[in-house]
Amino acid sequence: HSMRNIIILVIIFSAVLPVQGISQKKDKKKKSKQEKAEVTEQDRFMQADLFVQAVRERELGNLERSRQMFTDAIQLNPEDPAAYYENARVHQALARNDEALVLAKQAVDLDNQNKWYKVLYADLAKVNNQFEEYIRVYEELVEAYPTDLTFLNQLAFAYFYTGDYQHAVDVYQRIEEMVGVNEAL
Repeated sequence: HSMRNIIILVIIFSAVLPVQGISQKKDKKKKSKQEKAEVTEQDRFMQADLFVQAVRERELGNLERSRQMFTDAIQLNPEDPAAYYENARVHQALARNDEALVLAKQAVDLDNQNKWYKVLYADLAKVNNQFEEYIRVYEELVEAYPTDLTFLNQLAFAYFYTGDYQHAVDVYQRIEEMVGVNEAL
């Protein structure tokens, strides 16, 4: 259903935006620098359209086009954490992990409560050999979601990977207390 909904939104936005965009592009050139800094309702609408189109392009495998559309969406509304997050995912798929890390960090900075933004940021920190940050973010996630086994396992792995075996064992013991003894641990 979600892909169907995206396609419906794209059709609606595609039908409405071209007509509005022509007349409003002329008006935009007349704006002062101070006005350009404000995110207008139209900017939000255009950004939403770009966002939906960028998701569609990503799903079709057009990663470069998707990346550019997300970048354009961010320029229209630099306060939208979802655009940074999705752009980070596209950069990650393009193996541009250093750029992806910066974008994921911006998403987390804009919305520090979103666990998926934090997971992507932590995973990109690991890929970019920023292990202290990787551990720090998973510690935050475990504190916020103390019964999430995925986060606990990631934290234990992070400790193990960085040679902090005692902390890794402590986390594994915590997991065993939750799910019972497992010889695989």
